Amino acid sequence: MYQMNEKDLIDKINELEVKDNFDNINTQIDYTKYTKKERKQFHFRKVLIPIICCLLLLLIIPFLLIRDGEDNQTEEPDPNQNSDVVKNDGLLYQAAPKADLSSLNLKDNTEYQEFTQKIQLFSARLTIAIYKKSNISDNLCISPISVYMALAMTTASSNGDAKTELLNAIGVTEEEVVNFTKYLYAHLKQEKYTYDYELKEQVLSSILDLNNSIWINQSISLKDPGLQNLANNFNADSYYVPFTSDNEKANELLEKYIEDKTRGLIKPKLELEKSTLFALVNTLYLKDFWDLEDSEELKFTKNECEFTCSNGQIIKKKFMMGEYVRGNIYETETYKHFYICTSGGYTLKFIVPKDGYSVNDVYNVDTILEVNNIKDYNYMRHFTKVIFPSFEASCSVDLINVFKEEFSVNTIFSEGKHMTELTEQTLFISHIIHQTKLKVDEKGVEGAAVTIVSASTESVEDGEWHEFYVDRAFGYLLTDRYGNILFSGVVNEI
Repeated sequence: MYQMNEKDLIDKINELEVKDNFDNINTQIDYTKYTKKERKQFHFRKVLIPIICCLLLLLIIPFLLIRDGEDNQTEEPDPNQNSDVVKNDGLLYQAAPKADLSSLNLKDNTEYQEFTQKIQLFSARLTIAIYKKSNISDNLCISPISVYMALAMTTASSNGDAKTELLNAIGVTEEEVVNFTKYLYAHLKQEKYTYDYELKEQVLSSILDLNNSIWINQSISLKDPGLQNLANNFNADSYYVPFTSDNEKANELLEKYIEDKTRGLIKPKLELEKSTLFALVNTLYLKDFWDLEDSEELKFTKNECEFTCSNGQIIKKKFMMGEYVRGNIYETETYKHFYICTSGGYTLKFIVPKDGYSVNDVYNVDTILEVNNIKDYNYMRHFTKVIFPSFEASCSVDLINVFKEEFSVNTIFSEGKHMTELTEQTLFISHIIHQTKLKVDEKGVEGAAVTIVSASTESVEDGEWHEFYVDRAFGYLLTDRYGNILFSGVVNEI
């Protein structure tokens, strides 16, 4: 990648301060225009001049001569147009296509299975670490897999003690991060289609959309191999934005991207500083419907049910009810557990404390791992009616203190040359922003998450029936068919 000397860099920054390339970006941003793929400029002069010469030999008319001359003068790209918004001396990279899952034979690959087990342990530890610091009366939603993806990009770009601490926090090796994250990404970017007999066509019925990206301050130039690594092994798009020259516009562009990728479920208000060098961003969006045989929505109970909140308040409302051949309820001395599935294969797993216990007593790392690894529900001759309330949960937190206090990550939060895969510049991680939202209702589930790791510089029937009531504050996991924890948290009130 071309590196500018100090004088050229100062001239470039001054030029950016004068020429605002971002004024004409409308609210409907076409993000493909920010990528290398769409930045190729068509050289009109090379094509038009020979054509014009031929026309002049055949149709020598002064009027056309003048008109053609005017056209040539206006064919240069307008520096205020969208296609030039990322004009810089470096290249931007578009994410590589997601990995071919069949190429690794993941079901029989013990190394990949060990990797995903480690990610599940990290997910459980992160969930409880955030839960312990949360307001116990609020509903909570976390997306451990979104945090992992942002940290994986950070880890791959870091070096020295910073890299070692991050790997220890996640509990994986550097080789596992590089070799297996792209396959985990492919698992988490899925669409399911079903045939609509009324429309007589295939329609999208389930979506899990994961996206990685890096947002680079337009006044700096990052290392080409580092950006290639993020594009190829972490499926990350690269975007330039004017954090320094137009900080408000840079934040607006990132906000719009997040809102688009989460289908409007998350509408963040960001305040990334002018001193931001780059931000590593993961977004996650899930929408799916319940796995039902004879209706499009879950049934409601005829009568109101009671739900005991964590503060002791009792709320009465109609609960949702699903009847499936799902096996028997799993019980321990302190809690009971069951689940309900969506049509796309995602599973909402309830962890309900028994009488005499609270959600705080039973919702811990060991319980999460135990529940997430249950395979045998004694399916023979058992039918379970799942009765549970609709709910919403969310989270908005900066995770720096969580990683400092619970995961012993410190080096990367102080100044140093910590990310030399991308830049030799002294920097520190200034934010690990995590925002989520989850909705569970009679139709299905819809959830979204964003994680932003920003780097800054100091400068700127004939069986036995059972009933499973979710009638009090409870913990939950939302996983895919491979046990990856997409969302987790607790519901203290409904």
